[in-house]
Amino acid sequence: VSGNAPRREDILRIDYQLNGKNRLYGRWIHNSENDSSPFTGGGGPYGVIACVSSINFPGGCIQKHPGWNFSLNLVSTITPTLLNEFSVGPSHTLSLVDGSNGNISRSKNGIDMQLLYPVSSTQSIPDMSFNDLPNTSPNGGNGFSSGYLGGTPWKQANTTINVNDSLSWVRHNHTLKAGVFYQRNRKDQIAWNNINGQFNFSLSPTGGGSCPAETDCTLGDPIASALIGEFQSFSQSTARPFGKFRYNQLEFYVQDTWKVSSRLTLDYGMRFAWIPPQYDANNQVALFDPASYNPANAVTIDPGSGTIITADGGDPLNGMRYTKNGEIPTGGWNSHGIMPEPRLGFAYDIFGSHKTILRGGVGMMHDRTQGNLIFNTVFNNPALVKTAQVAAGNIVHLPTLESTFGNGVQGDKNIIGADRNGKVPTVYSFSLGVQHEIARGTTLDLAYVGTMSRHLITSRNINAIPYGTAFTRAAQDPNNY
Repeated sequence: VSGNAPRREDILRIDYQLNGKNRLYGRWIHNSENDSSPFTGGGGPYGVIACVSSINFPGGCIQKHPGWNFSLNLVSTITPTLLNEFSVGPSHTLSLVDGSNGNISRSKNGIDMQLLYPVSSTQSIPDMSFNDLPNTSPNGGNGFSSGYLGGTPWKQANTTINVNDSLSWVRHNHTLKAGVFYQRNRKDQIAWNNINGQFNFSLSPTGGGSCPAETDCTLGDPIASALIGEFQSFSQSTARPFGKFRYNQLEFYVQDTWKVSSRLTLDYGMRFAWIPPQYDANNQVALFDPASYNPANAVTIDPGSGTIITADGGDPLNGMRYTKNGEIPTGGWNSHGIMPEPRLGFAYDIFGSHKTILRGGVGMMHDRTQGNLIFNTVFNNPALVKTAQVAAGNIVHLPTLESTFGNGVQGDKNIIGADRNGKVPTVYSFSLGVQHEIARGTTLDLAYVGTMSRHLITSRNINAIPYGTAFTRAAQDPNNY
């Protein structure tokens, strides 16, 4: 199967002078894109974790990727010294990725075997990997993996609406500006959980017997193990949650450029930003809160398999808090309300000759945290998703294990917590420099430019053993002495 990526773009533009003081400008862009490609390894053919496979299927993988953008601008000259600019611009993009004509579905490939959790006939076939197959990996190693089809089909839709308005007023030796910016974003996205199931086969189940004397041979075959249904490990998730992620953002500012004298100009102003956390319109956000964890309700872990022993009782969701129950804020952590962002800059003609200028400035800005932070609180919500890790066994026994694993695992072991304070990432920028005209058409520019970032996002394992613990007296085993 060869790749094909036809793309069509339609553009419509309009300029209309309403009258002597008002000019209207509009633009509409529509993209139409329907791609086809072979299945590939790595991140898949389209940059999302879909159609990831070392095996190609008839018809390949298809992507529908339409989008549109619209902008409308109105420029109004209210007076010779007063100008207003208004714009509104919604945009939308959609990405749908799937196998062609159901080529990776269970029904199309004649697979009807039951797994640990129920799957439909339209679901992707299970993923398989084979250990100890000589020279089957790309680098010549001993292993082969079919890929990952758990993220197929894939859907993502993103709509953003921007509204801007700015007012400029020139009065004497001042240029005053004020404005407002509003953004609304809607992002719909499905999780990548492997509800199709993942098998790993090895040579062990078929590795009985012994090699002939004075010979070197390999006992067993992972493909033969697969044919008799004996796997080394198996994992499967119960669901692929679908999130409807939303946010609003509002910013406004006032600014003045003041020409104090023929040698000195000042720029100063204040911007204000309201950046509340992104949230899920389906109200599926879940976070672990250490303060809510009750040791009396702890579950018992089987040291051999790492799974929960349900017969011993305990609450697998111990310490979890949910937006659905009103236990945590809608976006998982608190909003910091309206935050100030001061700005100051200057330009000074040192000698009054217009040849040596000293410039400097400082400013403060805030930034929205990336969306995956909130996406993962939905995709790993243990009340929605359970992922079982089954040790060696036979495929025919999987359906009988559902009662054992039904409540015994959670969230693919990727439970997420967050600081309720929700500090917003902040950047401080500053600069100081000198520009000097050495000769006609030649200028020397020497400057120091710096930035400092604070409240950046990081993550840590709250269960990690502190550094140096292994060297403490309490951690030593007296039986070794």
